[in-house]
Amino acid sequence: MFMSIYMPILEELVYRYIIIGSLFEFKKISIFVSSLLFCIAHIPNNITSFIMYFLMGLVLSYSYYKTRSIFVSILIHCLNNLLVNILYILYSL
Repeated sequence: MFMSIYMPILEELVYRYIIIGSLFEFKKISIFVSSLLFCIAHIPNNITSFIMYFLMGLVLSYSYYKTRSIFVSILIHCLNNLLVNILYILYSL
């Protein structure tokens, strides 16, 4: 539950609400910076995970920027983490 709900809320508040919010008028820069910091914070250990986290950051940043609603990016992030956790549990059985 922590990984599927609480962390996405905290991360979205930091990477979208604060970072994009403070650079909102610079659309491309704010989306890029937010996505890159999101990626780096997840400590990718290879190029595949770097690309995966960066692309997820782009999706979340763009959804926040386009809708101007933090709840949209939080919902997407929670659903993504929930799916990943379910798949992890299923494959580890």
